[in-house]
Amino acid sequence: MKQKKDIKKVLIIGSGPIIIGQACEFDYSGTQACKALRKLGYEIVLVNSNPATIMTDPEIADATYIEPLNINRLEQIIAKERPDALLPNLGGQSGLNLCSELSKAGILDKYNVEVIGVQVDAIERGEDRIEFKKTMDSLGIEMARSEVAYSVDEALAIADKLGYPVVLRPAYTMGGTGGGLVYNVDELKTVCTRGLQASLVGQVLVEESILGWEELELEVVRDAEGNMIPNLATEWDVNTDELSITWTLREGVNFADGEPFNAEAVKRNIEEYQANNRTETANIASCEVIDDTHIKMMMAEPNSSTLESVGFFVYYMSPKALENPSSLDAATCGTGPFQLSEFENNAYAIYTKNENYWKEGLPYLDSVEVTLVTESSTANTAFQANEYDMYWVGLANPTILQQLDGAGIYVKEDNQNGMGVESLGLIPNSAIDGPWADARVRRAIDAAVDKNAVVQVALNGQGSVSDSMLPECFPGVVTDGAPTYDPEKAKSLLAEAGYADGFTTNIITISGMSDMLTAIANMLDEVGIHCNIQQVDSATNNQYMKDGTWEGLMLHFATIAPDLGLYMGRHLDKNGAYYAKGIQHPDKEMELLEEIRRCMDPDEKHKLEKELQAAIYDAEDGSCLFGRVLYVNKSSMYKYDYVIDDHATEAFTACWDLSACWLNK
Repeated sequence: MKQKKDIKKVLIIGSGPIIIGQACEFDYSGTQACKALRKLGYEIVLVNSNPATIMTDPEIADATYIEPLNINRLEQIIAKERPDALLPNLGGQSGLNLCSELSKAGILDKYNVEVIGVQVDAIERGEDRIEFKKTMDSLGIEMARSEVAYSVDEALAIADKLGYPVVLRPAYTMGGTGGGLVYNVDELKTVCTRGLQASLVGQVLVEESILGWEELELEVVRDAEGNMIPNLATEWDVNTDELSITWTLREGVNFADGEPFNAEAVKRNIEEYQANNRTETANIASCEVIDDTHIKMMMAEPNSSTLESVGFFVYYMSPKALENPSSLDAATCGTGPFQLSEFENNAYAIYTKNENYWKEGLPYLDSVEVTLVTESSTANTAFQANEYDMYWVGLANPTILQQLDGAGIYVKEDNQNGMGVESLGLIPNSAIDGPWADARVRRAIDAAVDKNAVVQVALNGQGSVSDSMLPECFPGVVTDGAPTYDPEKAKSLLAEAGYADGFTTNIITISGMSDMLTAIANMLDEVGIHCNIQQVDSATNNQYMKDGTWEGLMLHFATIAPDLGLYMGRHLDKNGAYYAKGIQHPDKEMELLEEIRRCMDPDEKHKLEKELQAAIYDAEDGSCLFGRVLYVNKSSMYKYDYVIDDHATEAFTACWDLSACWLNK
């Protein structure tokens, strides 16, 4: 960052109380901003009304004011400190609103304070409902029909034109404060009155409802160069000529048992993975410990997926715990914010605060109890009785989901974003004699199953149809040539393969998927594929996956990696960890997969990935590797609104660790 010579002192406004719509991320971002700006030589004045934040620690800023966040108090601080600039956009809605108020009151001009980081007029365009609508219209961006009201009577007239239900959106409020969805006149009067009072400018947008539409939100933390922010490793150097990766490890990190996280620990964990023939470490020829914070990994051959494999898919445990591999500690003693203290299989797990956690001040909670309730109606009843604070639903019965959505008192988070989606589909066992050894039969699945109907009817909309092997937000995704719903084509494919009269098969699954699989089985039955749904326990299911002995179809359930070479390698390669022995592995596809792994150039790699996907889609090739993903799962997290910053929508590679979660009750 090039330092502005005309700015010496910067005023930063914090976010105040941590509440829904404005949470711990502002404390983090504000703290990091203070550190970065001070490092560059700027003097920092911080104002925040919340003393229970890292931001207000004395060493963060040159001057810290724990004062009410209003323009009167801010003017007093500005008059005393005489900052050259105001940085308002690290305090969430509070900072932006106060910046706008200070500007309109003439205080910034009076004291010659420059606004940096955001333009004042941009705040108005983003927060004022009229100005925002004008901006979208000027850009040609279509919006739901809406009008602005300054009174309840005006809102009633607008709603009458638009038709109920309508959405009320007060201007200049946080996290939807004062607004809501209303279905009739009485509800509108109540909510609109509340919204007009909450709005700084007495303005409420009355907007057409778009219930049934789906919102996808992508949140990825990257640096200015587009690289993912380091965690346990602070730096890494990939030497393609030498076939090596040198890692610089973060200092001062310990495992939960007090053992140091160092280069020897990393080497020990890599060796453990290799001893168990894990795909993630198959390409590592050797590990050389340079010193405590540096380790060099030699690759057996060029592999563009090794960095991500080692960085994200290897879970590092205490070497001391690994000395007894049959113990629970060997699988749980890591560097995370919590450690497992009590466990009963298929019942519950209690996690307590890791006092050795390397992130200062975290976690906020002393303990977390996770309870497994296998019967969804029981879990739903218990949650609504407030026996639990959070409820991870997963693929629950649609009736349960409807009940939760209709309760109106919960915050729902969809665990889907560009880095953390999970795929569900069907894998036919094509490696044994029978109908599924014929690619035409396998392709009949794609044509016979109406994926939209599965998502909307069987899953209550809790998912997204996938027309590709990867979510479309990933680079290098191919959708052209992907199969479409066509039951007549499915019948034709079956007839060509010699199964005009159909056949009977099995669908192997674990519990909890019955609604989706029943819907799919009914669709397959319509084209002549008659399915018996067989629910098995996890151990049996895992054994089927490992040895490839299942007959018929198996539910495919996997986290999708953004690297196609890594994803295919882990789940579908003949040397992969999952499903591999139940899948045909045609030479063409395996050759392309190998090229993808060996290619170190990102652009060339994406080209090869597209070739691989096209080869799999190619109906003439007859080499379908697996039944393509039927939909992309959105596992829903329901929580009471006092659960703050639960990180249920964190990126996959960051993991949901509850480190920043706290309860406001």
